[in-house]
Amino acid sequence: MIGYTRSSVNAGPLFRPMDLPPIVTMFFFALASFLFPDTGIVRLGGVSVPRGYAVGTAYIAALAPICLLLMAERRYGGRVLSFFRTFYAQLLITPFFMESILLSTQVFGGASHDAFFAALDQRLFGFQPYLVFYKAFETVPRFNELMFGSYFSYYILIATLPWIPWARGDRAETERSVFIYFAMTFAVSVWYVFFRVQGPKYWIPELHTNWYGNFEGFLFVRFFQKTFNMSTLSGAAFPSSHVLFTSLCVILGYRWDKRLLAIYLPALSLVLVATVYIYAHYTIDGLSALFLSPLMYAAAARLYTPVCAAFAASEVRGREKAEARE
Repeated sequence: MIGYTRSSVNAGPLFRPMDLPPIVTMFFFALASFLFPDTGIVRLGGVSVPRGYAVGTAYIAALAPICLLLMAERRYGGRVLSFFRTFYAQLLITPFFMESILLSTQVFGGASHDAFFAALDQRLFGFQPYLVFYKAFETVPRFNELMFGSYFSYYILIATLPWIPWARGDRAETERSVFIYFAMTFAVSVWYVFFRVQGPKYWIPELHTNWYGNFEGFLFVRFFQKTFNMSTLSGAAFPSSHVLFTSLCVILGYRWDKRLLAIYLPALSLVLVATVYIYAHYTIDGLSALFLSPLMYAAAARLYTPVCAAFAASEVRGREKAEARE
């Protein structure tokens, strides 16, 4: 049987340790949106208001449906509710990322650190890889499909990563992995807000002018040509989230089942190369993410133990108070 469900309904606390990182992240973005509201204008009931006020309110309001989901799973159980109750926060990943980009334009006046990282790439390699690499293959459709497809594969890998222990029925490992996943998400989201790096395609005039029109390819090339034309993704380049979380796939894959490395290690190699090839990142962005990912994983894993202990102690105190009232 795939997945797991509650052994007994109406038992146990509503919130669990794995809920802490995404909820803390929601409160962070709500507060940051109220403090830096000028990320755009929205119209509510015919009245124009700074976008940040609407976004901050929306994050707080989102707690209501989350609590309803948690209560429904606690009352009725079932594998479907268990799945959504466990992974609801994955729906917030894209809003977190996009909000960090918009907020970074407001904090510190939107100051960008691209000049430092562009110069660092030049010192390390003697040239700027993102300016040289793409020119050698931009007219080779199959290579372009490999690069853009590898960049796209990240979204599938990171979305399905915490589903693996859930599918195996391992509740303890699932909740641990979700906690680590979102603790790292919180860390990089906050970092992006306060440390803005736009990335080569926005910072380097040649790349910003050329954009992606010269790349020849098929499905994935055309998809990203349209996507990049419709979205602004500047401000969250260092470290590369693509490399950071694909590295997390490798770490957790090694922990769960070493056979998964046959998928995750080649994917990590291709994602690392692709981020530079499509000039979304400086080379140092990816290399730094390779170094930071195991450190962040270790820190989040170490934090999980005392958080679990605190939740367990709170649950015991709650039961004791309930018994005393009876």
